[in-house]
Amino acid sequence: MSCSIGLTLCESLQSTSPAYGGLDKLKEYCLNRLPRQLERWSVMLGDKPFMTGNDVTVADLKVYDTFRKLKIYCADPQIASNPFQAHPTLQAFISRVEELPQMKTYMESDAYIARPLNNPHANFK
Repeated sequence: MSCSIGLTLCESLQSTSPAYGGLDKLKEYCLNRLPRQLERWSVMLGDKPFMTGNDVTVADLKVYDTFRKLKIYCADPQIASNPFQAHPTLQAFISRVEELPQMKTYMESDAYIARPLNNPHANFK
């Protein structure tokens, strides 16, 4: 992995940061910075089912959680963006994680909390 890809991956994993800077910063992130970051994620995933290969790892779960939050941010009516649409491999990755038997059971349980996404003092929850 090249340095530029690695740094961008780390940066996008800090996806909650824009939620603390107000809607304008979050909108700018979703419309301008995120599409470039998703392109790099797409390259990293390639044709593998999971980020590191054929088997799911804890890293995939972190990436999935980040993507889930980003999709919610971007779908907000005041932002109205869908940068994942341009990346069918990332959408398929999200679906694969959600279809894992343990994940599916968890997401259907009372223990699953879809929101809030961030701490109480975030501007976007």
